[in-house]
Amino acid sequence: MTSKKQNLGNKAVGKSTVSIGNRLRVLVGALVMTIWAGSALAEPTITDIEFSSRPGSKFEIRMDFDQPPP
Repeated sequence: MTSKKQNLGNKAVGKSTVSIGNRLRVLVGALVMTIWAGSALAEPTITDIEFSSRPGSKFEIRMDFDQPPP
């Protein structure tokens, strides 16, 4: 009976039974997943752009991307 009282007392005062190592492991896992998701959502960036005039009042635009564009 005393063990139940002790456990209930720890919960009542907010003492956690989860170790710091477990919390750190969860925090590192969440951080890794956040970084991985951010890199997966990276959008292509224009690295070079060229303009040239064409006959008949037309022009051409060429753009180079660091990844395949959508």
